[in-house]
Amino acid sequence: MATFALAPFAMAATTSSPTIKGGPLILLPPTIQTDFPAITLNGQLQTLNATLSNWSIIDATGTGNGWHVTAQATPFTEAGVSNNPLTLPTGSLTLSGTRNVSAVYGSTPVDATNGPILLNQTAALDSTIPVTIISAKKGYGMGWYNVSEPTNGLTLTLAPASTKVDTTNHVNDSTPYSSTLTFSVITGP
Repeated sequence: MATFALAPFAMAATTSSPTIKGGPLILLPPTIQTDFPAITLNGQLQTLNATLSNWSIIDATGTGNGWHVTAQATPFTEAGVSNNPLTLPTGSLTLSGTRNVSAVYGSTPVDATNGPILLNQTAALDSTIPVTIISAKKGYGMGWYNVSEPTNGLTLTLAPASTKVDTTNHVNDSTPYSSTLTFSVITGP
């Protein structure tokens, strides 16, 4: 007959105590991928299109407070002229086409009600008030999100009654116009 002796079981425990700090709320904004082409006025309503690059929002704050992105453009103004430059009317620059938003692995999923939700996909950008173009409600939008821009996602409308050329400062040449498009990410839905 065999006898067995049981050794006392030794047990040890250890504790891990990581500290976690919230990171930043970051906008990796779009840039002009394809600019508006030159055009010759023909006396009719004309439109030009440009394409923005794809862009991203990163919410690494860990707060879940939500966020929103606004876009705003300055009015298209004659470039290189400081005294009474020509300006296109407000509402000439609009978003067009359909954008898409996708969550990068590990982010809170895109939710049709709570976000991130794309908004105002055909809004005028050259106004006095910034336009909210994407928003995530509290508890959503945590992580990294990519926004895919459509080809020709910006439209510039030229009406014959309000689109002028400057033959004084640009004799025998086209009149250059410019606008600055600004994107901002703000905490809170």
